[in-house]
Amino acid sequence: MEKFYHNGCFILGPTGPTGSIGSTGPTGSIGSTGPTGATGSIGPTGATGVTGPTGPTGPGLNNNYALAVNQATDISSGNLIPLILQFSGGSPNISVSSTTITLPSPGTYYVSFSLTGRLGVNQNGSIIPIINGIPQDRLAPTNNTNSVNNDITIQDGVLIQASTDSTLQFLYTGSVSISRANFFVSVFKVSNL
Repeated sequence: MEKFYHNGCFILGPTGPTGSIGSTGPTGSIGSTGPTGATGSIGPTGATGVTGPTGPTGPGLNNNYALAVNQATDISSGNLIPLILQFSGGSPNISVSSTTITLPSPGTYYVSFSLTGRLGVNQNGSIIPIINGIPQDRLAPTNNTNSVNNDITIQDGVLIQASTDSTLQFLYTGSVSISRANFFVSVFKVSNL
């Protein structure tokens, strides 16, 4: 029952408790994706240009090659090794005369050589290439025998920059003569320079 006072005011009671929060409404659905825009156009490829002129042909390689041998002989220390030409190809031909191989045209040659034979126990032997009459001690391979095996193999390969008619020889040096020696020399021209 309401009470009125003389001044016409209401008397208010205490504030009641706060009510609970209302629930959230449902989320709306996701809208559909819009259309993809058009891809831009690429311009047409231009015509292929004219091919330039072919350059001059380089100098051809003469392909000189040869094999020289010395088989089943005895060679004393300090002697040049005699050689016999087995075959030679290319033009002009590589030639062999006695102990000398002649490289007929200028260029770079690869020369491989191998000596096998019998020395005796605990001996040594070496092959010194001689190019244009000059011994090439720094190119001289050496090998030793031991107390069990008195057979020896000495082999190596060198590149030689030759002028016209350069010569090549091989000198055997060792503690003793080598017996039953087999010596092979292969020569291949690898460049005109």
